[in-house]
Amino acid sequence: MSKPEPPPENRIGPLTKKAVKYSLKFTALAMLVTLILAALIAALATGIPGLKAVGLSAAAGAAMMLATAASHTFTINHPDLMMAGMGGDFLCKILILLGTLAVARAIPDLNPMVIFLTMLALILVQTVAFPVAVTRARVPLLDPPEDENS
Repeated sequence: MSKPEPPPENRIGPLTKKAVKYSLKFTALAMLVTLILAALIAALATGIPGLKAVGLSAAAGAAMMLATAASHTFTINHPDLMMAGMGGDFLCKILILLGTLAVARAIPDLNPMVIFLTMLALILVQTVAFPVAVTRARVPLLDPPEDENS
C-alpha cells in the first residue's frame, strides 16, 4: 500500500512577495504626489476650502492605502483565500468612501468639487499604479524552485 501524496503547497514565492511590496511602495508614492498636486491646485483655485477638502481626501486616501496593504499582505500569507482578501479590500474602500462623504457633510466650508476630483484622482492613481509597478517588477510567472538542501 502506497503512502498518499501530500497536497501541493499553495505558497507565494519570494519574487512575487518582493514585487507586491515594491508595488505598494510605488502606489503610496504615486498617491502622495497626487495629493501634493491636488493641494497646490486647490489652494490656487479655491483657497482654504479647497485645502480642507484635500486634507479630508488625504486622510481617506491613506485609509484606502492601508486597506490595500492589509489585503495584499493577507493574500500573500493566505493565497487560497485570495478572493476573500480582494473582496474585503473592495468592501473596506467603499466603506471608507462613504465614511468620508459622511464626514464631509458635517464639516462646513468644504469645496465638494475638490473632494470629488481629489478622491477620483486617488482612486484612479491607485488603480493604475499598482499593476504598472507589478509589471515593471518583471516577476516571472512561476518562481524558480527552491533548493531543497538550503
